[in-house]
Amino acid sequence: ILCPVCGGLVSPDRCQSCGHVCTAELQSSVTQLAEEMARGLLVGSDCVQLREGLLDLRAVLSCNHHILTRVKQVFITHAGQCRPCRSHPSYLACSVEMLQLINKLQPGHTLARLDETILNRVAGSKAKQIGFSK
Repeated sequence: ILCPVCGGLVSPDRCQSCGHVCTAELQSSVTQLAEEMARGLLVGSDCVQLREGLLDLRAVLSCNHHILTRVKQVFITHAGQCRPCRSHPSYLACSVEMLQLINKLQPGHTLARLDETILNRVAGSKAKQIGFSK
């Protein structure tokens, strides 16, 4: 989870940035609340609820937390059918973060699956931001 004081990463019971102690009970409570919120978002939310829910979860969960990752997947899938969400900055952020996660778990995975024309379109800093380069 993220530190309630500074937003840094808590591991295992102390913020890595400011040293604030986060008890196991607090971490469990935050995780449980995040799980309940995610369940509500996954069942069926409108665009605004889904985007606001993502923002709320980002405030308390680390970027690759499994709960947040599940909600990102749902949002990306939703945005595939929803033009306003596809043009929202959250869509690009979720897409980039998911690609970064894939590249952490399977280095070279994305690069091996993209053809040359896509790589040329995503040239430069965007490719580096995602975590691969030609």
